[in-house]
Amino acid sequence: MEIQQLRCLVAVAEHGSFTKAAAAIHLTQPSLSHAVAKLESELRMQLFHRSSRGATFTSAGHSILGPARLVLSALDDIDATVSSLRGMTEGTVRVVTTRSFTTSIAEVVSEFCRQFPQMKVTMGAPRTESEVHTLVASDDCDIAFARVDRTPPELSADVLDVESLAVIVPRRHDPHPDASDITWPQAAQLPLIVPPIGNQARLALDRVFAAHDARMMVAVENEDYESTLEMVRAGVGACLGTQGVSRLPDGARMKTIVPVSETKIGLLCRPGTLAPAVSAFRTIALQSFPGRKQIRTPMAVNS
Repeated sequence: MEIQQLRCLVAVAEHGSFTKAAAAIHLTQPSLSHAVAKLESELRMQLFHRSSRGATFTSAGHSILGPARLVLSALDDIDATVSSLRGMTEGTVRVVTTRSFTTSIAEVVSEFCRQFPQMKVTMGAPRTESEVHTLVASDDCDIAFARVDRTPPELSADVLDVESLAVIVPRRHDPHPDASDITWPQAAQLPLIVPPIGNQARLALDRVFAAHDARMMVAVENEDYESTLEMVRAGVGACLGTQGVSRLPDGARMKTIVPVSETKIGLLCRPGTLAPAVSAFRTIALQSFPGRKQIRTPMAVNS
């Protein structure tokens, strides 16, 4: 089945005769007739009733017409998008991340700027999960990197990776220095630096600890994860983070919490057709993640 055959099929439907259809799509009448006959042969069914008064669809032809139009419409959308991308000379992609998004996106931004040097990327400061949802939904931001486990129904999500919760422990507070793993009850007994009550990340942490019959021993409540890491370095307490960080605060180590609790991270945007520049940024982000080891910066779960 060829695209030209579908164009001929739709043209005959719209013009009611092979002659008029051929003129409309700039083919000779024999060429159009041959394309339709070839399509009928490939499908092994008759699509038109032909007569001196014109052409009318058979029931099989009627059934195929709708899908054929959808295919041609999709191709038109692809052509329009490609043309827009080739013609992009200015514009901005507005990107924001949640505080809990731990994977470096520098390579995504770098590749987008390399392919589209005329475009500008603006990076908003890390926000809470609810703030990010509002920014994207209200069109104050084009695309966001965030956790996507709890995506609101008004947003669309692409999963980029799966992260596992871990604990970053100052060596002076590590009761099991020779173990690489720690259980949830053991983690709960550490002096923890966590977000304050009411924070979405705190609610999520309370839920996951409760699911493992444990309750956190909170040493400090703090929303700013950079200062949380500094407090971990200073030995104030431990904090929750994700597996795979590329560096840790001095004097601290990361321990896997078992059984493992995973969270999905990815892209959030508004559903529907994206602006060409945003679509290009999304495509580059999706291509940058599969099959490659992620580089994560140490973080406290403060969202």
